[in-house]
Parts: sequence; structure tokens; C-alpha cells
Amino acid sequence: MSEKLTLKLFLLLICILFLGSCKKSAQENDKTTAETEKTNTELARMKIALEKTQSESNELNEGLSETLEEFEKIKSELALATRTKDSLQNQIDELKAQRDEAVTRARNTQALADELAGQLNEKTEEGKALAELNEELLTTIEKLQEQIEQASGQITVEMHEETDEQP
Repeated sequence: MSEKLTLKLFLLLICILFLGSCKKSAQENDKTTAETEKTNTELARMKIALEKTQSESNELNEGLSETLEEFEKIKSELALATRTKDSLQNQIDELKAQRDEAVTRARNTQALADELAGQLNEKTEEGKALAELNEELLTTIEKLQEQIEQASGQITVEMHEETDEQP
């Protein structure tokens, strides 16, 4: 855009010089020459400013390119971090499910252990009751054996007495 402006100013200057030289006097030619030099000086300054602007634009474009490359790299790293986070979250969810299952199993196992302990206590009590009954039965058996022995001793004595009386 600055080049177009420069070109227009240059063409305008040529037109002014061409038209002015036909009708103007020497004094006007000097004035026109001074204006031309002034315009050329301004044109040179504009060219320098344009070159500086283009240089700055190139630097900005390079900086923008570097920034875009860094942005793409960061974007890629972010995508990788997101995938890693998702993978870790899946592992966490699986571990939580396994933990919950283990807790449920532990509770079920504890309930079963409590039930079995209760059954063991019942069986122990039944065993004690059976042992007491067994003791009572053994005592009764001993008493009955003693009674049988006494009764058989009496029967033997009576039989001897009867056999002694009979002849």
C-alpha cells in the first residue's frame, strides 16, 4: 500500500514538472525543483520506513510462526496429557470397583464367619450337654452294673443255698 502511494506521488511529481515546465518561469522552476527534492526526500524517508515496517513484519511473522509451532507442540502435549488422564481415571474406576467388590466380599465373609461362630457355639453347647448326658449315662451304667453285680451275687448265694438244701 505504501508502494502505491509512493508511485502516485512520483507520477504526480512528474506531471507537475512536465506541465509546470511549459508555462512557468525560472523562479517557478526553482520552486518546483525544491518541491521535487523535498518530495524525493520524503519518498526516500517513506521507502526507509516501508523497509523498516517490512522488516518488522517479517520478524513478527517469524515470531508468529515460532509461537504457532509452540502452540501446536503444547496442543499435542495437552492431548497426550488428556489421554493419560483418561487412562488413569479408567484405572482408578476399575480399582474402585475392585475395592467395592473386595469390601462386599469381606462383609459377606465376616457375616459367614459370624454365622459359623454362632453355629460353633451352638455345637459346643450341644457337645457340653451331650458330655453331661454321657456322664450321667456312665454314672447310671455304673450304678446298674453295681446293682447287677449285687443282684447276681444274691442269686448265686440263693442258688447255693437252694442246692445245699435239696439233697
